[in-house]
Amino acid sequence: MEGLINIGGQQFYYSTIDQVVDKCSRLESCAIIVDEIHLDELLAKGEPIIGKCVNQIIIISQNVNKALKKLENKNLLLLAACNLKEAIRIGVLGEGMFKDIICIPKQEESELKSIVELIIV
Repeated sequence: MEGLINIGGQQFYYSTIDQVVDKCSRLESCAIIVDEIHLDELLAKGEPIIGKCVNQIIIISQNVNKALKKLENKNLLLLAACNLKEAIRIGVLGEGMFKDIICIPKQEESELKSIVELIIV
């Protein structure tokens, strides 16, 4: 996991799914921003952390219904965003709930960092 930026006490990270499963169990409570193309892999590999240390998932998708069915037995907040920029804004709005936000987008790390920097300006 690579630290991207700290916004008002919230630390944003860029991560792969394997890294998030390994590192997230050390975090007390965190949120994940994930592109829908990575959701199935996250659910398969992240079973032990979802609903325990991962308490919020912001999925980048036009339709959250597919994710809802897969997460119906988990204790977490599920939100949908149309794009990465919107997902990051939602994450920032949840500053009181989560200090660590892990991003697993389809974009490369450099593009993600550019989007985050644009939002905080």
